[in-house]
Amino acid sequence: MSSLSALWEEFDTAATPDLGRVPGEHRSEFVGPLWLRLPAPIFLAVRGMPFWAGKRFEPPLDGVAHGVNVLRVRGFTKDALPVTATLEGRDLVIRYPPTAAWPWPGVVDRLRARDERTLLGMTHGLPLMPPKGAPFLLHKV
Repeated sequence: MSSLSALWEEFDTAATPDLGRVPGEHRSEFVGPLWLRLPAPIFLAVRGMPFWAGKRFEPPLDGVAHGVNVLRVRGFTKDALPVTATLEGRDLVIRYPPTAAWPWPGVVDRLRARDERTLLGMTHGLPLMPPKGAPFLLHKV
């Protein structure tokens, strides 16, 4: 996997995503150095999203795409924490509801287009995360 600095540089130069292409299911992939990838599923499980498999979005209405985190448990998918996605500047910004359990109300995912089917995301607001964000990929299914 790529180094954090390479992923941050890629994010800085990546294209602005098209909100109209976001609807549908996106499979998650943890990327970056092993010290960051290894604990990520454990942290998500402890914070209410065990077996996180990605996100699913509805078509946008008035510039907002409503979505949900998807869990994959024993071959079945299950909806978890809801999200909203809006285009803000060059980023597709995903926010979690203010009523969600800690730390989700303070977490923001910023995504940019890696290619036509892949979004490169940086998560901000989690404890002990790198200052420029923790990277992940979403692959359109």
